[in-house]
Amino acid sequence: MLPLALAGCGGGSFSFFWSDDDLLLRDPFIVIESPTTEPVFVTDAPVLALAGRASHAVRVVVVNTSTGVSVPAQLSSPGGHGSWLIEGIALQVGSNVLLALAEGEFDHVTASDTLTVTRRAVP
Repeated sequence: MLPLALAGCGGGSFSFFWSDDDLLLRDPFIVIESPTTEPVFVTDAPVLALAGRASHAVRVVVVNTSTGVSVPAQLSSPGGHGSWLIEGIALQVGSNVLLALAEGEFDHVTASDTLTVTRRAVP
C-alpha cells in the first residue's frame, strides 16, 4: 500500500491509501488449465478444446504455431477477467505447439502460456 496525504485549504488535510489491486493499468495474465496444466499433452484426437483463465485481457487467441492457424477464445466476462474457452482446435499428427495469448488494453502488452500437444497417428 502506498500512502498519499494532501493538504487542504484552511489548514486541514486528508489521507487515503491505495494498493496494487486499485491500479487500473495492469498487464494481462493468462494460464492454460485444460486439458492439462502440464507443459505437454498427448492425444489421439484430431481436434482439441483448450481452456484457462485470463485477467486484464481485452482479447484471447490461441495460435497453433505448427500450422499457423489462430483461433479467438470465448471470454466468460466482457471485462477480461475470468475463464476462456476455445473448442475445435485442429491438430496435425506429431507436435503442435499451442500459444495462448492475452492482449492487454494499453500499449498492446501481451501475456502468453504454451502447451505442446503431440497427436499420435492412429492406424
